[in-house]
Amino acid sequence: AKGALINWLEALHAELEGTGVKTSIVLPGYVSGAGFFADLDAPPPRVLGASPVADVARAVVRAIESERQEVTVTPMPIRPFLALCALAPAWGDRVPKRLGVIEAQRWMADHRHTG
Repeated sequence: AKGALINWLEALHAELEGTGVKTSIVLPGYVSGAGFFADLDAPPPRVLGASPVADVARAVVRAIESERQEVTVTPMPIRPFLALCALAPAWGDRVPKRLGVIEAQRWMADHRHTG
């Protein structure tokens, strides 16, 4: 769903070029202290960490003020990993499993419906 939203926003950004209307998307990773993950009291995978709500709020303001099209909020750099996944999709499928990301996502999905 997040990927579809990003692609849609990129297309919208291109369509609105020159109209004075700007678009931005803020992509938080795991967020601590509020929202879905906090409601489940679920820790993020250790390797990824979580960003405080205040960091996400600052990113929203930064995106608007600087007219940045995309702002990613994670406690560690994620773009190199995403670039590697794009270049080597099989590697990108295996690494999240080994880091516990898939297991954490499944746990949260199960508890979202039953918890």
